[in-house]
Amino acid sequence: MTADAEVAELNARRAKQYANEAAIAVDKARTGLNNAGEVARQAYELLSRSRSVAADLSGQGELMSQAENPGKYAYAVEESSTTAGGRVGMSEDMLRDVRRELDSTRQQLRTGRRAVEQLSRLPGRRSDLSDGLTDRLDKLEDLVHYADGRATEVAGQLAVARGNVEPMASQSRSGDLRVTADTVRSTGTQAGRNLEDAQDGLRRLDGDLAVASPELSEAERESAELDRIVRAASNPTQASQQRAPGSASEEGSFNLRPGEANRQNDYGR
Repeated sequence: MTADAEVAELNARRAKQYANEAAIAVDKARTGLNNAGEVARQAYELLSRSRSVAADLSGQGELMSQAENPGKYAYAVEESSTTAGGRVGMSEDMLRDVRRELDSTRQQLRTGRRAVEQLSRLPGRRSDLSDGLTDRLDKLEDLVHYADGRATEVAGQLAVARGNVEPMASQSRSGDLRVTADTVRSTGTQAGRNLEDAQDGLRRLDGDLAVASPELSEAERESAELDRIVRAASNPTQASQQRAPGSASEEGSFNLRPGEANRQNDYGR
C-alpha cells in the first residue's frame, strides 16, 4: 500500500469514528433533554400539592385567630408545615436532577460538535451538512444553557419557600409562643406565593425545553445522515451507488471547499 493510500485509509477510519461519535452524542443529548423535561413536570405536579398544604397552613392561622384556645391547632400547624417543607425539599431534589440532566445534555452537545468539527478538518470531508450541524449544535447548547439558568432560578425560589415553612415546623413542635395566628397565616401565604413563583418558573422551563426539542430532532436527523454518508463513502461500491444521478443521498454528499485540498491533516483530538 502506498503512503497516499495509507493516509486515505486512515482518514476514512477517522471520518467514520467522528461521524459515529457525533451521532451517539446527539442521541444521548436527546435522552438527557427528555429526562430533564419529565422530572421538571413531576416537580410541577408536586408543587401543586405543596401549594395546597401552604393554603391549609394559612387557613389554620385564620382558625387560630378566631379560637378561644389557639394552642389546640399546634399539631395541625406542625403537620402542615412539616409536610410542606418535606415536599418542597423533594422538589429541590428534583430540580437538582433536572440540572444534572441539562448539564449532561450540554456536555453531549459539545462532544457532538467537536466530533463534527474534527470530521470537517479531514481532507474532503467538510460539507454544507456538517457546517449546518455544527451551527445547530451551537444553538442547542445556548438553548440548554438558558434552560439551566431558568432551573437555577426555580431552585432558588424553592429554597426560599422551604425557609418559610421549616422554622414554623420546629417552632410548633417545641410549643414556641411565637407561633401566633398571624405568623401561621403569613407563613402559609408567603410560602404559597413563593411556590406559585416556582411553578411559573417550571412552566417557563417547559417552554424553553419545547423550543429546544425540534432543534434537537433536526440535529438527530442530520447527525444520522452524516454518519450514513461517511460510512457509504468508505465503501467504494456503495459510494458509487450513492453518487448515481438522482440518488437520494447526492444532496448530502461531501464537497471540497476552496483550499480544502491543501489543508494539512489534523490527527489530533
